[in-house]
Amino acid sequence: MAFERYEDRVVKEAPQVLLEACKQIETEVESFYDYLGEKISRSGLDLANFPGELQAVGIPEEGGLPGHGGKIGANL
Repeated sequence: MAFERYEDRVVKEAPQVLLEACKQIETEVESFYDYLGEKISRSGLDLANFPGELQAVGIPEEGGLPGHGGKIGANL
């Protein structure tokens, strides 16, 4: 019943609200990685101490996502 009552407002305001939320994604993700980095640093973990098979992996030349098997393409 709430949607029906406010449907006109939702249709008018939702695109702007959604756009504003999307604009905040980069900042929120960056903040999350900063938080994780701090936690990891304080824990004493260091990527250099992990076995070689756990080291960071770059994007394969064929354009796939490491560990995901998908392709990164211009037609997305």
